[in-house]
Amino acid sequence: MSAEDELPRKYLNPTLRGIFQGMCESNVPGSLHVCSFLIHQAQARAQNTAFKQRQDVMRADVWMDQALSFAGNPFG
Repeated sequence: MSAEDELPRKYLNPTLRGIFQGMCESNVPGSLHVCSFLIHQAQARAQNTAFKQRQDVMRADVWMDQALSFAGNPFG
């Protein structure tokens, strides 16, 4: 994975993205663990964002159903 990929670019702040890029390009002992940890952090943030978006869609669907319930169902 590159620091230019969407996951680290969108979900790691610039400081962590810089650390990610530097560690993944180096052969320093432990750098693989740091890169793996940062990828997991970015993935967790992406999952949290997606979860919140799904909740917002669900709330909007419930609101829409309630707001339009007065119209009735002409087919049923």
